[in-house]
Amino acid sequence: MSLRSVAVVLAFALGALFAAQALGRPSAGAARTFHFKSPSGNINCGGAANGVTCLLLHNNWKTLRSRPASCDLDWSPTDMSLFLDSRTTRWRVSVGGCRGDIGPLCYPQDPCVVLKYGASITASVNGRGIRCTSRATGVTCRRFGAGAGVRGFRIARQGYAVLR
Repeated sequence: MSLRSVAVVLAFALGALFAAQALGRPSAGAARTFHFKSPSGNINCGGAANGVTCLLLHNNWKTLRSRPASCDLDWSPTDMSLFLDSRTTRWRVSVGGCRGDIGPLCYPQDPCVVLKYGASITASVNGRGIRCTSRATGVTCRRFGAGAGVRGFRIARQGYAVLR
């Protein structure tokens, strides 16, 4: 089986696991990873207990962060990430992403679930993790459990906020 086939099988399994929770139905517990998009399709997110990244496809932001000199890949100024920094063991938020593929995190062949407005999805490991909630006004992702640092972020077509 090719690596691509294994990835597709894994993606289908994860999609089925998170579909009940993303559709607003109760789940048996928090998963270790998640992958979803907003009902409009404008916000795509993927995450686990140690971090989440959301990509905004279309924006009305007044200012966009410039590509840092250290970024030698494609720059996406409307990416937002909440992650546990392994060097400092503190939670951080980054605005903008330096990566090789600016395309959406959800593709037609990917079983990425639609997180209905008002619904939340959670990834948790050992009582620590991330919860993202979808609203018509954007997506909010927050951490929970032990650990110092920021609480999360809100991302939307109109702008973003770092939640401290």
